[in-house]
Amino acid sequence: MKLSLTLAWLCAMQLVSADSDDIAWRRKHPIVLSSSGGFSVGGKVLANPLNPNETLSCDHGYVEYFTPHHPRETSLVFWHSSSTQSFQNRWDGGEGYKDIFLRRDYPVFLWEGPAVGRAGWGCKPYMVSKDVRTGLGLKFSC
Repeated sequence: MKLSLTLAWLCAMQLVSADSDDIAWRRKHPIVLSSSGGFSVGGKVLANPLNPNETLSCDHGYVEYFTPHHPRETSLVFWHSSSTQSFQNRWDGGEGYKDIFLRRDYPVFLWEGPAVGRAGWGCKPYMVSKDVRTGLGLKFSC
C-alpha cells in the first residue's frame, strides 16, 4: 500500500513539473527578426604580388546585427575583447544577452574588433615557432 501511494505521488509530481515547464516555455515568445546579417568595417585589402586574384582582408572589424520585427529606437552594441560568443549564450546553455534584449525589441549589434574573433587577421606579419624554453606550445613573434 505504501509503495503504491509513493509511486502515485511520484507520478503526480512528474506530471506537475512537466506542466510547469511547458507553461514556462510558452511564456517565452519566439524571437521574430526583420533582418540580420554581418559586415566588415575598415581594414585593408592586401594583394598577393604573384597572383593579384589572391587577396587578404586584414586589420578590419566585424559586425553581426539582429533587428527585431518591431524595433525600439535605441540599439545596443556589444563589444568583447576576445569573442562575441560570450553574448550569444551563457556558460550553462541559457539565453545570452543578445536574445534577452532581442526579446525586448532592442536591435543588437555584436562587434568584434580588429585581430579578434571573426576579424582575426592582422596585417602585421608574424612567425609561429615552438617555444624553445619549455619545448611546449607555440611562440608568436612580430
